[in-house]
Amino acid sequence: MLQVKMLKKSISVKAEGDLTQASFQQDKNALTEVLKQEQNTVVFDLAKVERIDAHGMALVVALFKSLQNAGKELRLTKVAPALFSVFDATFLNRYIEIEQVKE
Repeated sequence: MLQVKMLKKSISVKAEGDLTQASFQQDKNALTEVLKQEQNTVVFDLAKVERIDAHGMALVVALFKSLQNAGKELRLTKVAPALFSVFDATFLNRYIEIEQVKE
């Protein structure tokens, strides 16, 4: 489940629970609404995410590409080391700004 909060210059998206196939459609709908907003930065807080599967990765990549095409920015914050390793293995950390939580 995603909680979206509109701020003056950015949008805060907090994920609660895993980013997996089980929540894919609901999360996709929430992120579609985020893309319609005027703010230039989306800050995606992953502090409460323990698992991400191919569907969750597809959501992150689609969000990144859509924002990039619109001249906007995506930042992933509070990413646990285990989750960061997934982004590292797929080389997404080379394209997306990721703030890793230190254990």
